[in-house]
Amino acid sequence: MTAETKGLFPEPDWFGLVVDNRQLFNALQDGWLRPIAPRAGVPVGVGSFVREPDSVQENRIPIRVRVDTAKLPDIEVHVFRDNHWRTLPRSLVVASDPLVYWPGVLPTSAVRDLSVVSDEHRVRLLSMAKRASNVCVPNILTSDVANFSDKETPLPTVPLSPTMRGISIPAAEDSIRGAITMALWAVPRIDPWMEVLTASLSADEKRLAAAVGDVEASWWRFPPWARSVPSHDAPVEDVQELLWLAATQVLGSDACHRASDAADQITQAALLRTDCPSQRRVLESWCGTTRRVLRAEVPIPHEDWRQTPVGLAVQLVLARPEPSNFKTWLCDDDVHLPPSVVWTAATLCGLFHGYRRLDTGFRGSPSQQEVVAVQALRMCADDPCLEWPDLTDEAPKWRRESGDFVLTWGSRDFARKQEKERGQWYASNLDDPVVQRDAVAVANQFKWPCVSRVMLLDQGLRDWDGPGALKSHEGILEVRGQVRVRLLSDDRVSEEVDRQSFLRMVAVEPGQLPAPPASATCVQPTDCIPGFTLIADFLTEVEEKEILDEIDLSPWSSELQRRVQHYGWRYDYKAKQIDPTMRIGPLPDWAKKIAQRLFESGHVPELPDQVIVNEYVEAQGIAPHVDSPSSFADGVAMISLLETWEMEFRKRGKAKVMQRLERRSAAVLTGEARYEWKHGLAKRKSEPAYELGSGKRRVPRGRRISLTFRKVIGAHANSRTTGASRLG
Repeated sequence: MTAETKGLFPEPDWFGLVVDNRQLFNALQDGWLRPIAPRAGVPVGVGSFVREPDSVQENRIPIRVRVDTAKLPDIEVHVFRDNHWRTLPRSLVVASDPLVYWPGVLPTSAVRDLSVVSDEHRVRLLSMAKRASNVCVPNILTSDVANFSDKETPLPTVPLSPTMRGISIPAAEDSIRGAITMALWAVPRIDPWMEVLTASLSADEKRLAAAVGDVEASWWRFPPWARSVPSHDAPVEDVQELLWLAATQVLGSDACHRASDAADQITQAALLRTDCPSQRRVLESWCGTTRRVLRAEVPIPHEDWRQTPVGLAVQLVLARPEPSNFKTWLCDDDVHLPPSVVWTAATLCGLFHGYRRLDTGFRGSPSQQEVVAVQALRMCADDPCLEWPDLTDEAPKWRRESGDFVLTWGSRDFARKQEKERGQWYASNLDDPVVQRDAVAVANQFKWPCVSRVMLLDQGLRDWDGPGALKSHEGILEVRGQVRVRLLSDDRVSEEVDRQSFLRMVAVEPGQLPAPPASATCVQPTDCIPGFTLIADFLTEVEEKEILDEIDLSPWSSELQRRVQHYGWRYDYKAKQIDPTMRIGPLPDWAKKIAQRLFESGHVPELPDQVIVNEYVEAQGIAPHVDSPSSFADGVAMISLLETWEMEFRKRGKAKVMQRLERRSAAVLTGEARYEWKHGLAKRKSEPAYELGSGKRRVPRGRRISLTFRKVIGAHANSRTTGASRLG
């Protein structure tokens, strides 16, 4: 069969095999289902299950595994066709082929479902998994007696040493994967650090060099997962870079097993790279201090982080080699470390600890685990060009979205990091006087050298004298000698921060920063959003209570992370549209009254016939979006109940606009606001304190109910939907 004739035959949807609980747990620990020795691969059935004779040991639980073929890379495999083994690309396997011999390991990210023969086995398997902090059984495990009654494909003699190259896992993969995973977990949620993270996973050395310069962490030019580092003969002028290169070499090697020995090994590795007497003295001094730290004779000298940031990070790892202890130490309120030290230490901790033993709480989402597995494999494999479905780009990218940093690779979003105070400051509007005032307070609190004194002079003449002279040219006032100026009563002297210097301090200096004021989120007048209208007090307090009582007595859908109710028409969130089968019926009385009021008052051009009730609790939110233009007419009305939250509006090429949605108000989107601006709610735990004199800058979120009224359009609507268009 050739690629030209393949379209004539159906493709297999899944491969199947049988393993026992120990094999499964080993696979879940490191993300790879490995062959049973001395096999060089894994035999799998095509649309059926294969059980190797030694695949399930006595007194262990047999587990059937379905592997999604669409999630496997297209490598060469052995196919049992016409009673012979043939070598073909995976994409040329067809459903009529009984068996495939997969060379090397199988990725657990491609596992579609797991099944055991009984509920007793399922409970037992989950109970065993709970005893291991580095094992999490995916939520695809079922008990299915009927499934186990299916006939298993007989296994013919399989090739023990396939000639083609499969997926093999290098020895360094576990350390590299652990380092990348901890780097993702601990990355400072600030724009320049997100750039360092993504640049470090790319092959663009110039981009990485520029990024590390912005955060004053030059040693990150050589990330632990880099495919090449300076040779021992290459001069390294910075002693911190020497220490970093030695630390990544030692902590990532199999020869380093004890933290107590690592300080000497790191020092010796660094000394081999330099003949400079001053560098050797610094390294030997660091080694002596580290020995005393590990003997608990002196505390970790975190106050001297500017002199030895890498040395401090290594000391943190050696003193707290377990990630869980390391996490607790970093959360100590009495110790404030700069982002560079925190991230460097966390990454080295992952390198030293490895991925296989890493608690599941550090590993991120299943999508992140898959991306990291493939990226780590590419970083240390002999064949870095191995292509994976949807993961073909050179490196991850990042973007801001609804108060989060979103990481993408290829066509997939694989990680989302909630923005914190430093990131909020980095995105703040320092031209706003309120934000500028608080920035000055922060800079003065931490004694950052970015504050200058400014004279604000009103129009008028001022006397000056003294032996010096004043000269002005192109915005520069030059003072020669000593000059005394007599200011007017309205003149003021104030302080302000230099934007570039302040943001640099935010990115590199230690300290627990307060959140910026609400106006830091770039609030702009509502006329910046053409077509947006906010009707304050659209509902009375009595109406709000009556509607809430009706809503809380009605059933909720939990198909999303937030709870929702649908009226009039059900909306398909996956397809992002409505079809005629989704008609539910007329709106309830409370919704009819509101729809009629919106229409008759002219706020919406057509009578709404579809309502979605969204419940947002605490940090819940919704990504920026435009309500489906193909399903709903112009004019979308959103009514806020219980609490006042800010809504984010974005348009390509425009600044972000934050609009406060007052409690019991109606926000109406028409025209440009409806179709060209995305709107969403940030996932955060608090909102700006809106009440004057409250004494608070932010208040915790509780519960907000949103009522969204829309008109279904086109072929979706039927004769039972009433209401004439006001557009004529």
